[in-house]
Amino acid sequence: PSNGNVISLDLSTEKYELDIPKMIKDIGDEDVPVIKRNYDEVKPIHGTIPAAKFLSECWPSSESEAELQDSKKKGAKFYLHQWQFPLSDTAGGKLCHQNNPLPNGIMGEDLLKYWLDLPQCKLDSPLQYIFMGRTDTNSRLHKDPGGLEISIAPISGQKECVLVHRDDSRCLYHLTASLDEIDLQRFPLLSQARVYKTVIKPGEILLMPNGTYHQCRNVTPCLSYSRFHLDTVNLLPFVMSLVNGDAPEIEHRDVLWNLASALIKKVDEVVDLVQDRVLAYRNVTDVVTGDTRETVETLLALRNFIREVARRDEVNKAVKGPGDKSKEELKPELHDFGVLAADVDVCLHDYRYRESKEIPKLKSRKGKVLTN
Repeated sequence: PSNGNVISLDLSTEKYELDIPKMIKDIGDEDVPVIKRNYDEVKPIHGTIPAAKFLSECWPSSESEAELQDSKKKGAKFYLHQWQFPLSDTAGGKLCHQNNPLPNGIMGEDLLKYWLDLPQCKLDSPLQYIFMGRTDTNSRLHKDPGGLEISIAPISGQKECVLVHRDDSRCLYHLTASLDEIDLQRFPLLSQARVYKTVIKPGEILLMPNGTYHQCRNVTPCLSYSRFHLDTVNLLPFVMSLVNGDAPEIEHRDVLWNLASALIKKVDEVVDLVQDRVLAYRNVTDVVTGDTRETVETLLALRNFIREVARRDEVNKAVKGPGDKSKEELKPELHDFGVLAADVDVCLHDYRYRESKEIPKLKSRKGKVLTN
């Protein structure tokens, strides 16, 4: 079926087969990360190989080959693992903006789309990934830091996913307890862990709250799509990840800064349009849309988190003193969250009085200055 200019592919109704020659022609020159079946926990990525080599040597050419030669073929030991395709100029241009986001009743707008301004993934999340491997290729039990939700969707084949509640880490014995061969003699507290197991197939999407422990295994040769997700539901764990510094690969400050700046711009444009109509004595009832209201609600939720980052920055400056400045503090014009918090307040104030002939000036209500 067609949805506007986007053609939706319903993977749940028919059995589709991957066109490997076409994939090789389309993305064969891309370098993709691979891991071995028995990978090192500390450094899981074995290296990168051309996608054409992986597709021709590590993926079965037919179902019969998958059943008969899966363990014999030389390249079968490799698993294409967490290929972040939006960062590729060519693959990102072909694959970004090619999926329909879930309805907002399930997950809110993905706020990560405001993070980077790369041409190939502008207004799309850079944290999107492809996984691809033969039967029994897997990722071991782990949790992803960063405070982000995760979705997993098989495109071809089936994937077994085992989840453990994020609050039950004490029952996992520092991830040494196996969920495949449970041994309650050695790991008795494993009996108290909340464990969920499912097999997902094309047309199904698995959603995981932030911090969920999980392991995945390909039940059949499987190509799957995964992405991290940030909305107003998990802003708190996202900001706490910033505070704890548990995910240095995610530029939390840039995400928050670019997100708030983009939302302010959207709301300001609406306010300007309403003001123009008010001064021209024209109707303004059709200017504020549902999208505008959602943007304002997001900005309201974001405001106090920005204030918290600004507060912590002030505390850090007070503790360090004026002579001890970090690289971030040497460029206050780039990441002065106190200024950003004030900009958010002004934006929301102007939105509140958008239909007034003259918007009243916002009275500043700054807190006390922190001193060492």
